[in-house]
Order: sequence, then structure tokens, then C-alpha cells
Amino acid sequence: MILRKCVIVCAAIGLSASLEIQASAQTETSGQSTVDRTQNEDTSNPSRVAIQRLMKLNARAIELLEIGATSDGLEVFGYALSGAQNAFGADSAIVHVIAANYYQSLEEEARELLERVEYGAFLNESEIRPLIDQMERLEQDYPGRRHVDAIDFLYKRAANIAESGGLREARRLFREAHRLNVEVRGEKHPETLAARAEYAFTLSRLGRAEEAMEITQEVLRQRQAMLGDRHPDTLRSLSHYAHSLRGLRRFAAAAEVDQQVLDARREILGSDAEETLESLTHLAADLRALGRYEGALALIEEALSVQAGKLGNYHSDTLRSLSDKGSILADLKRYEESAIIFDALYPYLQEAKGEENELTRQVQGDYGSVLFRLGRLEEAKDLLYKAREATLSALGGKHPETLARHLEYTELLLEMDNSTLDQALATQRAAIGTVQAYRSRLALQFGSALSQAGQKEAEKGTLQDAEKAYADSFWATKITERPGTLGLSSNEMSAAGMRLTFAALQAANTGSASKALARAAASRFAATAGLQELVEERQALIEEWAQLTGAMASSISGTGASLSGRKALDDRIEAVERRVSRLDERLKNEAPQYFSIIDEDRKSLSEMREILGPDEAILLLTPTRRGTHSMVVARDRFGWWRSDRSETEINDTVAEFRLGLEVQAGSDFLPAFDVELAHALYADLVEPVKQALQGKTRVYVVAGGALSRLPLGTLLTEPVAPDLDPFDPETLRNASWLADSYALVQLPSVQSLFYIRSFGITGDDRAGAGFTGFGDPELRGSARVRGARSATIEAIDAARLVSELRGETGVPLMNPEALKSLASLPGTKTELERVREALGEPENTLFLGDRMTETAIRKLDLSTTRILHFATHGFTSEESGETAEPGLVFTPPDEATAFDDGYLAASEVIELDLSSARWIVMSACNTASPSGKPGETGLSGLAQSFFYAGAQSLLVSHWPVFDDIAPLLTVETLKRSQAGQGRAEALQAAMRQIREDPKLDAAHPAVWAPFTLVGEGR
Repeated sequence: MILRKCVIVCAAIGLSASLEIQASAQTETSGQSTVDRTQNEDTSNPSRVAIQRLMKLNARAIELLEIGATSDGLEVFGYALSGAQNAFGADSAIVHVIAANYYQSLEEEARELLERVEYGAFLNESEIRPLIDQMERLEQDYPGRRHVDAIDFLYKRAANIAESGGLREARRLFREAHRLNVEVRGEKHPETLAARAEYAFTLSRLGRAEEAMEITQEVLRQRQAMLGDRHPDTLRSLSHYAHSLRGLRRFAAAAEVDQQVLDARREILGSDAEETLESLTHLAADLRALGRYEGALALIEEALSVQAGKLGNYHSDTLRSLSDKGSILADLKRYEESAIIFDALYPYLQEAKGEENELTRQVQGDYGSVLFRLGRLEEAKDLLYKAREATLSALGGKHPETLARHLEYTELLLEMDNSTLDQALATQRAAIGTVQAYRSRLALQFGSALSQAGQKEAEKGTLQDAEKAYADSFWATKITERPGTLGLSSNEMSAAGMRLTFAALQAANTGSASKALARAAASRFAATAGLQELVEERQALIEEWAQLTGAMASSISGTGASLSGRKALDDRIEAVERRVSRLDERLKNEAPQYFSIIDEDRKSLSEMREILGPDEAILLLTPTRRGTHSMVVARDRFGWWRSDRSETEINDTVAEFRLGLEVQAGSDFLPAFDVELAHALYADLVEPVKQALQGKTRVYVVAGGALSRLPLGTLLTEPVAPDLDPFDPETLRNASWLADSYALVQLPSVQSLFYIRSFGITGDDRAGAGFTGFGDPELRGSARVRGARSATIEAIDAARLVSELRGETGVPLMNPEALKSLASLPGTKTELERVREALGEPENTLFLGDRMTETAIRKLDLSTTRILHFATHGFTSEESGETAEPGLVFTPPDEATAFDDGYLAASEVIELDLSSARWIVMSACNTASPSGKPGETGLSGLAQSFFYAGAQSLLVSHWPVFDDIAPLLTVETLKRSQAGQGRAEALQAAMRQIREDPKLDAAHPAVWAPFTLVGEGR
């Protein structure tokens, strides 16, 4: 093990201060010559041999404790301590080291026993009393372990082991060094702070960033107060703080802090100081995490150029930077260049550092990953297996790096030959282990409830990758037994197999829009229990906590408040966390299901079947690295298929397909619709499971990745005959559209349908319309007609509309003058007027022109509104960029304020009370598109904000709606819904009616299929 090697090295170097004289004396009395000692060093020096044996015993004791063999581990510690005392005396450094380890092990075992009591376990006095007694004896028998020299040695040994990668052992020793320093030197002594700082940093490196953060912040505040902001020790703590931020996946904040540390170190220590070069590599790590690979590469090359000249090519820092360069080249998909670096680096590290060294382990995994990408699978398998095992040994099973190595090894196995059942089952076992490890990681309880929630949300994407790998591995086991082109049915799957694969694909398809629905459902559930005010207070505190922690990050990095201001921020954060903790306890007691909903707990197959009607089914579409899963779940049926279209291929195919649906800016012509691709996608994704859809009329689609941007109704269930003209409107009008086969509804997740039906709005659409419409904002730009009949609306970069002003929460305000320059939309007035007239609503239900203000909607009581219709410019996350939120354009005011800047942002939509809204209609551009975040499963940040506000169903558009068609589609859909037809069936019938009417010239799907229904379809 790595611990054994590190400990021996440390013993040989670090113990010299207290043992060299003893060793020399014993060697001299042995009568051996220098030549004899050189030829047989390991056996001729009794002192050295004793040290090595004792430290091996020390390492073995730790190994036994880590695998749960507690009594054996403590017994071995006793042997080692007794042997050390007999060989070197009670005051020797080696005795103090072993005694410190022994003491801490006893203390940790006692603490674990006491923690079991907190969870209701019965604790027998006979279990804990021997531990306490032994701790007291160690306190009395080895007081020398409190001598400052012994404590300093303990600290140095911990640092040496941490540098070599033995982080779990280092954590124990740093913690003990800190405890002893507090007793001997006091809490604020520099050495005490140093030990505590390194203990926290080691926790962060072990993947326990939330625990580390609290300690790091405290040490940083103390160092800032005692030493000032620019002292090297303060800067080191600031660097540790950035590391914790990175561990919490707050990469942008980490980059900001690391940049400030780098600037300060350059100025104070010089550009070629080792600490400055370290900061360059840390900032590069932040940029890598942010996907800014070119910038990361430039920083690493800058560091390398200095390190090679100053430290030499074989210095550890130089080698580490070289490894980082190889990894960044791989990020840039420059695999051949990366392999050249690792081809040379890995053999050297094996020889010079050993297999158990941290850097060797890191290179092992990264090299294997590169070989995997280059198709050198057998070589990659050996390296990735070694890296997985070494990382597991060094960091534990729940560390993010261990989990990443588990997942990559599983992905590799999936790429290799799984043609036999034994091979497929071996791969499946690896996949199961990976998923279980990820789930276990997310179950860890560190830090406050609020920080736990944030950490789990940040790490959910990696769990989803593991779930996909598991589904792929399960498919491999089934397809070896029954190859073919038809999906598997319930007759070919065990009940356990159906449950497991459904759970995996369900978990792989949850995103922020799903969370929005879950929060709204949880609020409704709490309201039924009389706890609405409590939930509202909790949500307000969560939002305040996010703002406070952001302010604290700026403050700590030196860009915000003073020390006194930081203390006030810290006190308020603690107060908020305490209050949320109390609220959570009450919710757990009085409304226990609340957290099950908020956490989006998976729903079982039986639970989902119970809420489905006899004519309903769920269609899950999940792209992975190896193909795309299609799974159908109905009350009485089950179907599962995986096509060969990989996630990458799906991304490219959807982009290609949408070219035939989206009218290009400035064009007067409809695009050429690819009828062959429309049928090919159906044949790959839906046809293999159509048996499970037989007899179903309404299908809820949960589509992952790029498939969430694919309007499924525009697929063709039959190919267009070769002798027909695919551009002829009559051909398109009579084509076999999937939209005619099923009334399609999009869902953010499987769970969302359960939430809507369990905690949604009661009643039906006929119980009072409660209509409100907003549109036709007063804008000075040239009038534009939406669609291709005359002129289309050019794409707009919403970021250029942002002013320099900011609201109270720091969100940028829009520039009213820039908003006023947008194109006016006269067609939206016609659309809203027709909807109002069709519903028989009075004129004052419309807010048009100068009445369409942000002030008006934010002051309006919408709690009884059942149909809320927007017809205006809309910006999604992709269009709004990093500086602006997604939102809707209203009539701009003369002067922007936090309450009204002419732009209803997503965060402001959330404040609306839409608890009675059955329909939210948004005939703006791309309101159905993904949120722009990596890995998101569809629906824009704008759309999901309406779910947060309480809406049950959204009618959103995939592309700009035609001005002459929008009123017809919305009016016909809403009229049918008001007459009692299901929402999905109402939209289905409206689209068919418009497409089949030759007077409308609406046969092209770009005209009749812009809308999708999201949410409830009944």
C-alpha cells in the first residue's frame, strides 16, 4: 500500500533528529565496517531495521482500522508502541508518533460508538470504557508527545505523507498535530493555525470540500486579522479556500479567488517563486473545469517554462505540470499529442516514484483515458484498472476521483467485446458498482442542509452518466441472449430487470425544469398540511443564503466587505442555516413527504403505472455514449430498445433535422424538410417499441439531451413514396405524421407527471376561464411579421441589451433605450384579441401597448388566472448569455428600476402566483429549447421558471410562430380544451385541422408544428 511506502520513507528521513545518535551508537558497537554496512544495510543496522519494522506495524494497524478490523488494528498498535518503547525509550520520537496514531484511533473509535447512540443504537459501557481507559493511560505514559519538537515532527510527517498522496493518513496526523498544538501552544499560535489549515486542505483533497470550507474560512479570517491580507500564509489559506470552492463545483468563484492569489504572489514573491507557479496550475485547473481549455493550456505552459529552467525537468512540480499539459491536450481532443507526453512520463514515474505515488496514479488514469480515446483498448484497460484500484486505496470509495475512475473503467468495458453473456455480465457488475458508489456519495451528510443540497445538485450530472452506463450494460446482457430489431417486452424481462432499468433511465432524465415542477408540487403538498407559510419562509431563506454565500466568497477574496463586514455575513449565514434546520425538522415531522418530493426521489414502476390512464403511456428517450434508449411504460405494457445512434450522433442529427424546420433570418422561403430523416429517426427511436404503444392515444415523452429539442410529432411513421415530391404541400399534408398517431406531451422528467397528478390543480378548464393576455409591447424598431410570409426576426444577442445598473440582488438591469430599439410585433395584438374574443373575455383582460408593462404584471393578482398568454419577444438561456437572464420583453420604461426595467426575467417570473394556472401560452421564440446548461434535459430557463411559479401546463414554441397561424393554433387549442377535450388532444386536433386546410397553405411542419405541450395533457 501507499501508506507503507510513505511511512518508511518518512521514518528514514524525518526521525533522524531524535534517532541518529542512537543509530550511530548502536552501529559502532556492532563492530561492522562501513563496507559491511553498505553491502547489507537493511540487516546490519539494528536501529534502522527496528524503525522500518515498527513503522510497518504502524501502517498495518491503520490498514486494519480502515477495513473495519478495529480490534485487530488497535492490538497491532499496542504491539508497535510496546516495541518502540523497548527499543528506543519512552521519550523517543518514534514512540510519540505511534502513540499519537494509537491515541487518535482510540478516539475515533470512541466517537463512532457515541455517534451510533445519536441514531438510536444501544451502547454498552463495556464497549467504550476500555477505549477511554487506554486513552487515559497514553495521556499519562507518553507526555512527551506534547513536546513542541514531537508535535512539529508530527506535522512534518503529515506533510510528507500528504505530498506523496497518502491523504487519509495525513488527515489523521494533521488533526492530531492541531489538537496537540491547541493544548501546548494555544488556538491562535501560527503553528496551530498551520496544522488546522493543512488538515482542512487535506479534507478538501479527500473530496470533503464542505467540511473543509468551514475550517478554511475560519483559519483565513484569523490569518487575515493577525497577518494581513498579503502575508504568504494568508495567501496559502486563500488558495485553500479556492480549492474548496472547486470541490464544491463553484468553478467561476474559484477562478476569481485563484486569480487574485496569483496576482498577489507575483507582486510579493516574484513570478518565478514556487508558490506563484503553484497558483498558475491552480488557476489552470479552474479554467479546465469551466471548459476554457486554451486558457488553461497557456497557464500550464507558462508554469512549465519556468519550472523546467529553475527546478529541472525531473522535479515533482515540473512533472505534475507536464501531466496537466497532457490532460488538457486530451480535453482539446489532441489525443496524439497527449499520448506522446504520457508515453514518456508514465514509465519514468513508475521507476522513480513507484506505482503508489499520487502523481503516478493520476497519470495512470489520464494516460489510460487517452489510450481509450485512441482505440488502444487493451492497453487502456490495464491502466484504468490500476488507476481505479490505486485511487480507491488512496482516497476511498466515495471520493469524486475514485468515482470518475470507476465510471471511465465501466465505459471502457462497454466499448470492448460484450458479445458473450459472461463478458456482458462482468461489465454489468462493474456498472452496478459504479452506480452504487455514486449513490452512496450523494447520501453523505457533510455541512449544513443548504450546502448539502447544493453539492448534491452539482454532482447529479456525474450520477446520471453512471446511470446511463448501467442501462447500457444491462442492455448488453439482454441483447446477447436475444438479438434482433424489435424492442424487449415485459415477457422477456424479469420484474427486477424492468424495475432496475426504469429506475436508471428515470434518474438519467432529470434536470432543472423537473426540479421546478417538484418544488411547486412540494409547496402544494405543504399547503394541504397547513404549512404554506413555513415553506415560503424556507424558500426565502434559501434564496438569501445563496446571495450571502456569494457575497462571502467576494468578501473573502478581498473584493467585498471588511473584516467586520465578513463577520456580519458569517453570523447571518449561520443564523439562516440554523433557522432552515429548525424549519426542516418541523417539515420532517409534520409533512414528511415534502422532502421526498423536493429531492425528486425515484418513482417505482408500479407507482407510475397507477397514475397512468388505460390509454396513456410514457416514452423515455435517453441518448448515451453508445446508443439511444427508448423505453415505454404503460399500465399493462413495457417495451425497451436501444438504437445505435450515440449521444454525439443524436446531437448532430437533431441539429440537421431542425434545419428543415427553422426559417432562417432574412429568408422569404420555407426550408426544405428532410422527409427521409424524419422517417429514419422514427424507425430508430419509436418503431422498435410501437408494440408497447399499441392502443395508447396519449404519450408523455421524457427526452434527454438534444432530443428535447426534437418536436417528436414531426417524425414520419411511414416513408414518403419515392414517386412523390417531398416539397409538394399535398405530399406533406397527407404524410403519416407521428403527431396524428398520438397526442404528444413533453415532460421534464418521469417524476413530474406523478407530482402534477398527486399535487396539481383540481377542477377542469371549463370552471371559469380567468384569462389574462400580455403582448404588443411599444417598441420603436421596424415592424416585423413573425414567420417567413414576409420578413423574419433576426437573432438578437440579449446581452447587448443589459445596462450597467444592477438591482438589489446584483442582477443586471436592462437598458430601456436598447429594448425600445427592438422590432415591434403588431401581429401579437391580433393573436391576443382573437384568443380573448374566442374565450368571451372582456377587453380589460388584455394588456397591450403602453399597458403591457412589467409593473402591471408584477402588481396584478394572477392567483385566479387559469389561462395566461404572452405574445412578445422572448430570450432563452442560450440567447441571453452569461450577463442576462432569460425572460420576456415588456414595454420599456423611461428609466430602469429594479421593479421595472421592461424585461420580466426568469427570477421575477418565479415571484408570480400562478397556483391556479392551467395554461401558460408563450408564443415567443424558442421557449421550449434547453436551458443552455451542460447536460440539461430540455426546456429553457424561462419555461422552467413558470413551473416554479405554480403552472401546470405550458404551451411553448420551438421556433418563431407564424403571425397568421399563431392565432388559429392557440384559439382552436384553447376552445377545444374549454369544451372538455384533453389538452394534448386539443393541440393535436388543432395542428391537424390547420395542416389539412388547403386554404391556409400550412402543410409544412415549420408552420403547423411550432408548439409543444409541456406538463399535464389531460
